[in-house]
Amino acid sequence: MADLINQWSNANDEIGELSQFLSEMKSEYYKDTVDAVAVKISTQVSSEIDCLDCGNCCRTSVTDFTKGDIKRAAKHLGMTPKGFIKSYLMQDVDGTYITMSAPCPMFNADNTCKIYEVRPAVCESYPHTQRTNFKNRVHAHQANLSMCPITFHTVKRMELELSKLGDKQESE
Repeated sequence: MADLINQWSNANDEIGELSQFLSEMKSEYYKDTVDAVAVKISTQVSSEIDCLDCGNCCRTSVTDFTKGDIKRAAKHLGMTPKGFIKSYLMQDVDGTYITMSAPCPMFNADNTCKIYEVRPAVCESYPHTQRTNFKNRVHAHQANLSMCPITFHTVKRMELELSKLGDKQESE
């Protein structure tokens, strides 16, 4: 597990190449195979990497909270929603609530989360590599290449698998 995180942390040169691959993926070349390949590979990579060994997403990003997320988190911490907002959140320019800073105030020193059981949906689905419409999230995946080893290894393996599929289609 830690080996994949080490490979990611030393892969600065590859990140640019994978970002270019993601840009090219937006074309129709891969048709409808992208989501199936992404789910399969992301599931595999996620089983090989323990997020508690990394925690980079919580350490470096702010988190969006919906009103429902706020209610659940506040209740979990024994607070009122207003108290939770006042203590941890601010409104972004578009009106959404985000954490006041990074690292996330819910992030513990041991890479665990104070509200893990009721964490926001955006945290639960991170790094979003298993969600449908993978190609519509190319910009997010590009940003996550340097933030998340799961994204990096998922895209790296997808590049290999999709190139094999492309080679197979061309030879038919």
